[in-house]
Amino acid sequence: MRVNVGANGEQAISSSNYATISANGKVVAFTSDSFGGTPGNDQVWLRYLE
Repeated sequence: MRVNVGANGEQAISSSNYATISANGKVVAFTSDSFGGTPGNDQVWLRYLE
């Protein structure tokens, strides 16, 4: 399953880093500046898996 996509499913335009998954496997966190952030200024993103 791909988790580093935007809210509308758009393709990332930059790399994602430091991914981790919760103990129960339901949440993935990663950093990226791909989704409207300033280049070089990563933001933390959470993806809730169903």
